[in-house]
Amino acid sequence: MKVLTDKKYAFFIDIDGTLTFNSEVPSKKVTDKLEYARLHGWKVFIDTGRSRGFIPDTLLESILFDGIIAANGQYIELDGKVLRNICLSEKQIKKTLRWVQKNGRKGYAEGVYKVYSINCDDERFEKLEDSDFKNISKIFIWGALSEEDEKLLSDGIRFYRHKTYCETVVKGYSKASAMKDTLKEIDFPTELSVAIGDSGNDMEMVCEAGIGIAVGNATESLKNAADYIVASNENDGVAEAVDLILNKKC
Repeated sequence: MKVLTDKKYAFFIDIDGTLTFNSEVPSKKVTDKLEYARLHGWKVFIDTGRSRGFIPDTLLESILFDGIIAANGQYIELDGKVLRNICLSEKQIKKTLRWVQKNGRKGYAEGVYKVYSINCDDERFEKLEDSDFKNISKIFIWGALSEEDEKLLSDGIRFYRHKTYCETVVKGYSKASAMKDTLKEIDFPTELSVAIGDSGNDMEMVCEAGIGIAVGNATESLKNAADYIVASNENDGVAEAVDLILNKKC
């Protein structure tokens, strides 16, 4: 396929619900398309809500990414070098865990190196102990939090609400802010950045990128905010998004 644009773009792509579908790795169509873009000098970054320790090695082995943004912007890694690693404080973790225990909730403590289960038996992960409080990027809680609960736990914490769960992260960071910091680090213009996502925590990066793209299974609010809507993650929407740019249709 001929590249019809002489511009170089930087892609920032969410994982769950965007890059992958019921698998730890993208489809071959998506993988081939991203590798083709990189072959022509384009940059490809993961920009995920997952912590660094929750990104499967199989995904990182499937595509040679130029960098990783994890934990909703708290972690930035470029060419294997860690530029940012912001974690929850022990005080924030303990306060959140007390609330989780009191309310009988289940969830996960997502760390830079490992993921721990909270109040649930998940054979993939060890249970969180007091000695594990270092290097915890975020806490994932099943179910919704009320405004009162969020206010109670909001000491330096930001919440991302989803349909069936919520995320507690360090206030002041986002996928969008990390995208901008990454662009600055690689001396790349914002107008040539492309953000692709499906959910509420992708809203800022989709709105603030040079080109914002929502996959077909995205929330209605994200679709309304995006510049373009492509096929769903199930139908290789990321590959369609790359084609959109490669063929200079935007």
